[in-house]
Amino acid sequence: MSGDLTVHLSKQRNPATSTQAYRPDIDGLRALAVLLVVFFHGGLGGVTGGFVGVDIFFVISGYLITGIVVRELDEGHFSFANFYARRIKRICPALFAVLGLSAVAALFILIPDDLRVFGRSIVSTVFFYSNWLFYSQVNYFDGPAIDKPLLHTWSLAIEEQYYVIWPLALLGLYRAASRRALPYIVLALLCLSLAASQVVLGPDQAQSFYLLPYRAWELLLGAYLAVAPLPSFSRLAANLAGLAGFAAIAYAASSFHTTTPFPGINALFPCLGAAMLISAGLRQQALSRRVLSFGPLRFVGKISYSLYLIHWPIFSFAHIALDRELFLGERLMIVTVSLALAALSYWYVETPARRATRPFPKLARAAVSAAVLLALCGILYQASNGLPGRAPEGVQRAYAAKQHGSGAQDRADCTDDARPALVHRPCPIGAPAPDLQYDFVIWGDSHARHFASAFADQAKSRGLAGLVIWEVRCPPLVKENRVSAKCKEANAIAQEWIATQTRLKTVFLGAVWKSYVKRGLLGFSQKNGTDTGNPGAERSESPGQFGLEDTISLLRTRGLELAIVEDVPSFPVDVPNCAARARMFGRSDERCFTFPRRDIEKDGEQASSILKEVSRRFSIPIVETGAAFCEGETCRSGKDGVIFYADDSHLNTAGARYLGTRLNIPWPVNPASRGDTAALKVSTGEP
Repeated sequence: MSGDLTVHLSKQRNPATSTQAYRPDIDGLRALAVLLVVFFHGGLGGVTGGFVGVDIFFVISGYLITGIVVRELDEGHFSFANFYARRIKRICPALFAVLGLSAVAALFILIPDDLRVFGRSIVSTVFFYSNWLFYSQVNYFDGPAIDKPLLHTWSLAIEEQYYVIWPLALLGLYRAASRRALPYIVLALLCLSLAASQVVLGPDQAQSFYLLPYRAWELLLGAYLAVAPLPSFSRLAANLAGLAGFAAIAYAASSFHTTTPFPGINALFPCLGAAMLISAGLRQQALSRRVLSFGPLRFVGKISYSLYLIHWPIFSFAHIALDRELFLGERLMIVTVSLALAALSYWYVETPARRATRPFPKLARAAVSAAVLLALCGILYQASNGLPGRAPEGVQRAYAAKQHGSGAQDRADCTDDARPALVHRPCPIGAPAPDLQYDFVIWGDSHARHFASAFADQAKSRGLAGLVIWEVRCPPLVKENRVSAKCKEANAIAQEWIATQTRLKTVFLGAVWKSYVKRGLLGFSQKNGTDTGNPGAERSESPGQFGLEDTISLLRTRGLELAIVEDVPSFPVDVPNCAARARMFGRSDERCFTFPRRDIEKDGEQASSILKEVSRRFSIPIVETGAAFCEGETCRSGKDGVIFYADDSHLNTAGARYLGTRLNIPWPVNPASRGDTAALKVSTGEP
């Protein structure tokens, strides 16, 4: 996104890089790329695939940067100090200015939880690894993209990583191989990266999207244009190539959607389109060059770096402050303001910085100093959990429902008794456990963990010692091979530990069941379409064949009773954050707490159906939770000013205690020896 716009390469070496003068059409191509991105983010112009503008930027950057390095290598005066001095002057001033202003705006706009997360993204941005940060946040704890003011910096991080690696690689290749071999090596690397991108796309699209190895081919396509001995185009050929380039980009921008498998092979459309326009523009009479050289378009290209940096934080902060979809007029206003601010940044930040004549050591020290100051600001936001004291009291109460901080929920839910050594820190509840021997266990993922306080009071009143054993995103499916290595280890250790328990009578299985149904991990076996009803019976080769029945079989062979804990309702919003944002700006927070029952129950009906069938087949009681939160036509995530949830689906301690007063739990009658397996009853009525 930040490649230099002037390429000086020797005419004798390569037509693709022989322009000794400024290429106005590349400025126009940059304008096309940034406008696609801005219109996509603004929901304007029907460019549902406008995200491909980033891919166009990658091709341009690969072309320009490689051209600069190879020219200087050819002429014998390449210098890493000079190269990185140009990079610092080009990239850092505008970026750090936007980060500084965003950090100030965040203090007034973001609730504590958002500011905490924002602080982490500041640190990752100034040190150019934000692509890794945002990749790590995909899925489980991921929030909406619009709630991340610095999300767009992932692409900048990829470019900066490329700028670190590629000049070193070029220098090595230049010295180790002949100049003629360089295009073939670049092409081979390009094909390898493209193949990897396509292979990874299926199992892990986020990895293919965010990480350099799978995006490198787009930059290398531009690099190939800079080093390959391309033939000179006739005017007709240049015009045809230009038209094909525009068509490929237009096709991608208008027909791709956020659900389109991307990048991979599909990214060839915008990338090859950009490559054809760059190549066609080598001929000054080419139609595409004249179109892209249009004055206003060139100007937008000049300010494209600042425009890219500025527009997304404004969209994000506006959405967060209003907590709703932006109206068309508001989106048009943001685009207009972004253009104006980008022009000011270009005139008063970018241009003076590029003209500065400081030597590299001073530039590096200045950049590092600014980066450290911004990073310290980000660390402060993160370490302080978003500076909650700056927010109004109502916001602080909502934020407190998340129970952030070192061990806050553990201290609220768990006793101070000694704990056995398991993969994740287990949670003792109820009565003290003599010699770490327990009467019951709750086993599962984080949705088993949040039931600790729901079971604790009832267990303590009966003199029962319990332990919650859990691991994030790990269902209690003992023979499922499609879970992560971490889950396999956690489940294996849990099984071994359960075998050491001489007092243990009952195991409660809890998880976010609907998630594992969607992943095909939760099911039950059938043989020739017939209900076997036997956990040890032969299985069909169906998805979920290593599901709950294996866990049931294992635990019953140890003489244990089982119960399945139904998951609590999940809501379409992060409940505390929703309430905090409403209160931050003086709006009603009722929409954060009341939801149509039919929508909530529909979300989990498939999992509910499967659990009921498992219960029927294997005579296992289900501990129902939904009725505590859903009554009549609505479901509620809070009541009488008390917030029950820590996010959209996990109970906090207050919510778990509220649930605990409404649960019918099948308890062991009293602490007993392992052999007294008859001492179990299912309680009825109110506990």
